[in-house]
Amino acid sequence: MKGFGRLLTKIAGRSNPALRRLMTVFVSTGAALALASNGQAQQQSSFRPPAGVPKAWIEFAGDLRGKAEALLKSDDPQARKLRAALDEVRNGGDAQPLQVAVRVWIARDGRVERVDFGSVSETIDPDLKSLLLRVATPTPPADMLQPVHLKLSLEPRSSPQ
Repeated sequence: MKGFGRLLTKIAGRSNPALRRLMTVFVSTGAALALASNGQAQQQSSFRPPAGVPKAWIEFAGDLRGKAEALLKSDDPQARKLRAALDEVRNGGDAQPLQVAVRVWIARDGRVERVDFGSVSETIDPDLKSLLLRVATPTPPADMLQPVHLKLSLEPRSSPQ
């Protein structure tokens, strides 16, 4: 994944993080699962290369990412607890945001029904999962493949504003 980040930096430039985030969402929106008509995740073998991803999927994933990061940065008690735990895990050192790749399954009604990500730490994982399951989203595009792949930034308490 490090090579992917370098490629995005070369294409979008260091001075345009918004374009890099959009490209990350665009490239990672293709997936191997789709919603069945009853709203349950069901295995499907289709995959869409980045050039074939519909604009509505990109917009939905970008909105989902924005709402998730807003909740993680909010004054919500669980979000504050998560940021404090992130400070402890980092031993007060590097205050740069931690990037986490997350897969999110959205039900037909817009409810986040499942999230999956590699472990950050035993103290952070439960709060991160609980917060992500609370993200409020609109109804996803009917034909959108799932899970939605996002790259989220976890900012510690001591992160410069």
